[in-house]
Order: sequence, then structure tokens, then C-alpha cells
Amino acid sequence: MSDLSIEEYYDELKEKINLSANAHEAPQESQFLTFMLDTLQDAREIETYQLIDDARDANDRFRADAFIEEDSNLSTGMLGIVVSLYDQSEKPENLTRTELEKFLKKIKAFVNIALEKDIDDIFEINGGAHQLAYKIKNVFSSELPKLNFYIVSNQPLSSRITDLEKIVINGVNVNTHIWDLSRFYQLYLQDTDSVDIEIDLKANPINVLEASSSDEKIQIFLGVIPGNTLFNIFHTYGSKLLEQNVRSFMGAKNPANKGMKETVRTAPEKFIAFNNGISATAESVVTESSSGQLRIVGMTNFQIVNGGQTTATIYAAGKEKINLDKIFVQMKLVVVRHENASDLLIKISEFSNTQSKVQKSDFFSHHDYHRRMHDFSKRFAAPPQPNSVGLTKWYYERIRKQYLNDQSRLTASEQRAFQREYPKQQLLTKTDLGKYIITFDCLPHVVCKGGEYNFVKFSEIIRAIWDKNEADINERYYKETIAKAIIWKNLNSLLAARSMQMTSPSKIGTYAISLLMNAINNAGKNLNLMSVWNIQSLPKNLESLLIQISKEVHTWANDNSRPVENVDSYLKSEKFWELIKAKIINIDLGLISDLFIDKNEIKQNKQDDRKDQRLTNTLQIELMIKGVNNSDWNLVEDFLKVHGIDSPTKSDLIRIAKQTPHKLSPAQCKKIYDDFYAEYLELNPNL
Repeated sequence: MSDLSIEEYYDELKEKINLSANAHEAPQESQFLTFMLDTLQDAREIETYQLIDDARDANDRFRADAFIEEDSNLSTGMLGIVVSLYDQSEKPENLTRTELEKFLKKIKAFVNIALEKDIDDIFEINGGAHQLAYKIKNVFSSELPKLNFYIVSNQPLSSRITDLEKIVINGVNVNTHIWDLSRFYQLYLQDTDSVDIEIDLKANPINVLEASSSDEKIQIFLGVIPGNTLFNIFHTYGSKLLEQNVRSFMGAKNPANKGMKETVRTAPEKFIAFNNGISATAESVVTESSSGQLRIVGMTNFQIVNGGQTTATIYAAGKEKINLDKIFVQMKLVVVRHENASDLLIKISEFSNTQSKVQKSDFFSHHDYHRRMHDFSKRFAAPPQPNSVGLTKWYYERIRKQYLNDQSRLTASEQRAFQREYPKQQLLTKTDLGKYIITFDCLPHVVCKGGEYNFVKFSEIIRAIWDKNEADINERYYKETIAKAIIWKNLNSLLAARSMQMTSPSKIGTYAISLLMNAINNAGKNLNLMSVWNIQSLPKNLESLLIQISKEVHTWANDNSRPVENVDSYLKSEKFWELIKAKIINIDLGLISDLFIDKNEIKQNKQDDRKDQRLTNTLQIELMIKGVNNSDWNLVEDFLKVHGIDSPTKSDLIRIAKQTPHKLSPAQCKKIYDDFYAEYLELNPNL
């Protein structure tokens, strides 16, 4: 827990925004909104967002600064509209009801215009406002429209505001979310924890039996939750209910899910007999007794640790208007007080997930690949550029919020030094990296699907490389991967400019890069990515060619004869990728002939780089194993016993490591690492 006061947090936040604005040569308000939405994204409060710079009218009648969509396969299909209020006062000044309601009315005015007017006449076609207005129309034409308004501010909400006027648009209830200074401060104090989820069940209480004594640290309840209640909870909170569940919903085509859905449809009264139910946790519950029956009427931080597939299947069925009145799901609810929550939740989640095999991709976020990439980012400085002062490095974030956490204990001057060495624009997250790698692997439709879908493909690509020869993840690989990031980020920045008038610029840019790489591969040539690493920018001839391709992609994506009305949806389809590969074939590679590298040079580089990496791996593993202290070895022994994978050979090796680590040979160190220590690290990523 940080001892930073809310006033100090306010000052620190302003300083960060000022530094970011200067670094990006951008307005402070836009940098503030980007920073805070990134914070909410890191905390899994939101999924994807897009900034808008053309949704304010001259008379200040309507406004929207960004919109939020949930794009994963656990999506509740919601659309959020955001307005930013950034105050640069010396001390925090309260956000009053008058000011708050004024901006909520502006968002509502924008929605009404989108629904009632011809958006092609009002907003610039392909602009951000036009794109948002189009999405609003789609939301209101859906079966279960869900609209959220977000006010994001560095002002603390006035204590006089205890409730807000209910907003209803065309019969749709709008949920209002106020992210003020106090709420962001709470998020900061909680580090990576999410803000409390409070579920009110007074209207639909859950009948339970208590299966634990009252003096225990945990309480256990057994009960049956109606299908409609589970549907409504998931509709409101979505994938935030599954943060302790290692699985994602595998889709209705998965045999188990397909069978569940068929039972919901044809034999709902038998669902409880056929299904194993859900295991869940909460930090607290509110109960009452009615006619001798114990009932839960409220829960805090409800998490489904086993049964995510069951929940998502019921939700999907409900969205298809399948009647859920006869659906009931058995539930085991473990209530763990907050001070005991962290370790117990991990164990409950781990031991509850025995219903079906957990795929390797579920644990990919802790793979050694990320540890190595983070190590490279700390070791290798970017080449110095003309007129630059000092060296900079890219920062690969292998653990969520690692970039911020590394700065949390630094003084203000040390933070500035850290940010000079690792500029925010050179921050690379796992999600970003997957996007870049899959783009250059010529799978733009996968990138455009985003979220978990993208991450699974990223996992497959990297595991294939690692399992074939992990020494291929070496210094050159790291630098070439950064070059891919440079190309992607620079092109995206160029296409996002208003003058380009691009619909979904990041997706269009993804297709342009994939098309170029596809043409290069088909021509039997190889792009010299090290030339991009060396200049840390997009070569002008490559920039010109990519913009030219982007314009052609944009034309085809917006063609009136396209089979899918929504351009974003069209860009997610493999059919569009196959179409433009056939249509855009005259890519003049001669324009970038100076950026190709000879095949023989690539082959020799690969051999040399593998040798260097194998030597580095051997030395690093030996230093790592010999540096583990005895208390950590005790934890490793506990890990082996809990998972039933201990053996006399492993015990002997650990005994030597504890008593005389200097006597361990390089081969013994490698055996320890390969046989069990690497797996231990994978499941304990914070080590």
C-alpha cells in the first residue's frame, strides 16, 4: 500500500501528463484521457477504446471524446461514450453536480443526433464522430442494447452528490460511470486490483445453505442460482466476473458448450442434473432469513473460478432469446475476507479447474519468452539518433502495470530519469507485441478481431518458435521485433491524422503491412528489419509505399458492394483478406529495394545468433539456479508436492542447491531449470 496522499497523487498525475504532453507534442487533455483510459484498460475495467477529436460542435451543444467497446468473445456487446474533464488547478477542485450534469447532457445530445439525424450530413464521413454515431445506431437496433456514459476527470466528485438523475434514451436505460480523482486514487492504491464489484440481489435473492462454521476464516454456501439471475449478473459485469478463471469461453462450437446450449434449448428442466454447476468466490455477502430460509441478497467482488463456460453458454442462450425460466445452476460460493483473499483465491481457482483440460495458451502470459524479452529490453539500448541527448531503451512489460510499478518507489527526479531512459512511447505490452507479430505473419483479420482471439494466435506462433529452437529468441529477434513495432506504430500514427480520412486506421494499416509482407514473401525476398532498428523510424520510401497500399485497402473496405455493412466487421473476416490479396497485386517492391537483405546473410546470421543465445542461456540459467535462496527452494519443494511431481532425483538436486550450490554443474543447473524450476516460475510470474 502506498503512503502517497490523494493531493500528492493529484500533483504526480499532473506532472506525468505534462511530461507526456511535452514528449508527444500533444494537448494535455488528450494525454490525460489516454493515460486514464490506459489505466482502466490495465485494470480490466474496460477493453478497447478509441479517441475522437471531431465530436464537439462550435456551439458546445454535444460532445464525445472517446468510445469504448468490448471486443472479446465474452463481450456483453456494450458501447461506452467518454467525456474527459481535465483540471490544471494547483489543488484539486470538486466536480460539482451542475458541471457533471452539463457534460452528461452533451453526451446525451450526441446520442440523440446519431439516432435522429442523417449522420452523413452532420459528421465528416470516416471521421471519429461519424464512426461513433454509426455504432450508436447499431447498438440501438440490437436485441439487447446497452449504453454507458463515462466521465473521466482528475477532479474529486463533490461529496454532496449521492445519486444521479436516471438517463433513458428511446427506452434504453443508460448506465453512468464517474471516474473521478478519488476513484482513480483508489485504483492506484489497489495497484492491479479492480474497484469493488457490488451486486445487489434484493430483487432476486439466492437461496443457500451454509456449509461452514461461523468462526472460520472462510464461509462456504451451497445454493442454486436461477438462470435469469446469472444472465443478468453477467450482462452487467461481463468478463470482470472471470478474472480468477484461467479459461476463456471456448465458443458454442466446443462440444461441451454445444451440448450445454442444446440442453438449455430443448430440456431446460434437466440442465441442473446434467451440469456440474459453478464454483465462485466473494469477499463478502449480505444474507437474510425468510421463513427459515437463508438467502443471499448482496455480494462484493463475486468471481466465477470454475464454470465460466457454463455462465457464458447461458448468457449466449439468453441473448438469442432462449427462455431461461427453467434453468437453474448449482453453486458453491466461498466467501474469503479481503485480508486473506489473494493467496486463497489463487488456490481455489487452481484446484477448482479440473472440469476440462486447461490449454497451454491459458498460461502463455507467464511463458519464459516474456521473461527473456523483458531482459532484452533492459539490456539493449536503441541506437542514438541525430540531435538526441542520451540513450533510450524500449520497455517490454511482461507483467501488467510493470512499467508504472517500476517507477512507484522512485523520487520525482528519479521518475523523470526513468522516463527519459524508457519513454512512454517506447513502452511495449504483451497485447501490443502480439498485434505486431501477427500482422507481420500476414494474419490481419486475426489482429482485427482483437482481445483473447488475438492472444491465442500469438501464443501459438511463439510456442512454435520456442519449441522448435528457443535460441531463435535472441538479440537479433528482439531488435527485429522492435522494428516491427516501429513500422506499425508510425504507420498507425500517420493514418490516424484527420487529413487521411481513414475509417478504422489501425486496422487498415494492419492490412497494408500484411499485404506488403505477403508480396515480399511471394517474391522470395526478405525485409531488412535491422535497418529500421538502426534508424528507429520508418524509412521514407517504406512509408510512402505503405500509405499507398493503405489507401487501396481503405477503398476496398468501403466499397458499396461489400457483403457486410459494418466496415469494422468486414475487416475481421478472412474473406476480406482473401479478396484484397487477389485485388491488390501491383505492389512496386522496387521502391524499397534498398531495404532487402540477402538470403545467405540471413542464414549465416541465424546460425551465429543461435550459438550466441545458447551460450547466454547456459550462463544465465547457471547464475539463476545458483542464486536461489533456501527459503525459495522450500517453496519449490512445496510446489512439487502439491502438484504430485516430486521425485527422489529432484529432491537430491534441490538438496545440493541448498547446501552447496557452487558444486552444481552447468548440466545439473539446466536439468533443474528444464525439469521443474521453469514450470514453477511460469506459475509464479512475479518472481
